[in-house]
Amino acid sequence: MRWWKADLHIHSCVSPCGDLSMGPRTIVRRAAEEGLALIALTDHNTARNAPAVHACGEEAGLTVLPGLELTTAEELHMLAIFPTLEAALKFSSWWEASLITVPHNPERYGDQPVVNAAEEIIEEIPFSLASASTVDLHRAVKAVHEQGGLAIPSHIDRGAFSCYSQLGFLPDEPFDAVELWHIPPQLETRGYPIITNSDAHFPDRIGARYFLFQAVAPTFSELKKALTEGRIRWEVRDLPPGTSS
Repeated sequence: MRWWKADLHIHSCVSPCGDLSMGPRTIVRRAAEEGLALIALTDHNTARNAPAVHACGEEAGLTVLPGLELTTAEELHMLAIFPTLEAALKFSSWWEASLITVPHNPERYGDQPVVNAAEEIIEEIPFSLASASTVDLHRAVKAVHEQGGLAIPSHIDRGAFSCYSQLGFLPDEPFDAVELWHIPPQLETRGYPIITNSDAHFPDRIGARYFLFQAVAPTFSELKKALTEGRIRWEVRDLPPGTSS
């Protein structure tokens, strides 16, 4: 076994407020430059750009897990990370249909382009991906697990879109881990495995925060085992890109 560097919270150009420079090739190149062995693409409320980033990752020898950052009915964020593109896209279709339909405002949130591996725009999502779902947290966790995915509440210690900001507490759900922004923890984490990620919306933020997991290989199944068995560590806090661990 060895320690692998991971960042499970990265947004592409389709995410509201995601920079248009966050195309598949750029994401994979920056992840490789930062020495990441495994990343997850977690755009807001959709996995439509996951196939392109996954393809670029395969070409570069980087493990890219497909996922979403959900906005639940409570208006809190949760990472949903899947073992296969098929599972992610199936979940994504269901989740998108659950969103409160609001027309997208590009002047406020920027464009929402879906791209291919060559970074060519193949469609624009017309409804707002910044909307909340009608599905609550409990049902969302269950649905993610039904597709074999990992359910990880995002930045639980932030002042917005987090468990503590929206609920005032961390609920007792079968989370696979919790994501913290402040390391070491400043709030109760109830014994869940703790990870930290970049939440990158711009290329220079990829890998600025990360965690390490001990495993045979940087794969979904090995990551899941490492989380379950506590083979996780974090060593850095918001280091500038390019700083070695």
